[in-house]
Amino acid sequence: MVATALVIGTDFSQVFIASAGVGAVALALVVVWLRPPRTRTSGPTWPRLRDAVRAVVMHRAILATSLAQAGQFFVNGALVAFLPLYAREVVGMSAGRIGWLFGVQTAATLLARPLFGAWSDRVGRRPLVVVGLLLCGVSMAAFGWTRDDRTLLGLAVSYGTGFAVTTAATSALITDVTHEARYGAAHGLFGTLYDVGDAAGPLCAGALVAWVGFARAFEVIGGLALIIALVFAIVSRSWRLPDAPLARSA
Repeated sequence: MVATALVIGTDFSQVFIASAGVGAVALALVVVWLRPPRTRTSGPTWPRLRDAVRAVVMHRAILATSLAQAGQFFVNGALVAFLPLYAREVVGMSAGRIGWLFGVQTAATLLARPLFGAWSDRVGRRPLVVVGLLLCGVSMAAFGWTRDDRTLLGLAVSYGTGFAVTTAATSALITDVTHEARYGAAHGLFGTLYDVGDAAGPLCAGALVAWVGFARAFEVIGGLALIIALVFAIVSRSWRLPDAPLARSA
């Protein structure tokens, strides 16, 4: 939304300058505020790191959850890269309207994530991972059949909500199933895999758009999200995990 205001009447350079300024402020706050206490660890660092990473990779729940999140970010990377082009070239939206499109999507994610994060404490993480992927998959597939900017805005809200549902549950699930001593390794693997998915999304989506067009590409990517949801639901069904800690303690 801020970028939209900056683009109108100026040029795109102001957007990048403002983004750099915000990033610099964030870096300064991290440097000033986050000063963790020094801790002493015994023994060589590399063997302990190697053992922790091996244990995390062999943990089926951590690996499956990380791969599900990677699939979610694959879809998200494709959306972020090609929805603006689709909105401009096919739907005919202006740059300002496209800015609002992504602003509304992000606002939906920001508002929904705390709500569904708290809800996952009661109903369990795994159902929300599945529901979020399903909602994102359906929304993604529907983008390709939309020619109205208001409908596009509605789908952006739907997708943003689904994205919040999944991401709120996956990160909490990783923490739930990880031993305290291996939190760093588990979340490192989790972050690495979803970054790979995020990077692969635009690359694969670009090839699909060039080959079959926007509508089919969105359908294929949305269908992939639905498949990931189904596979995760089947794989995680046999897990013996504390899915709903608040409900269990009530």
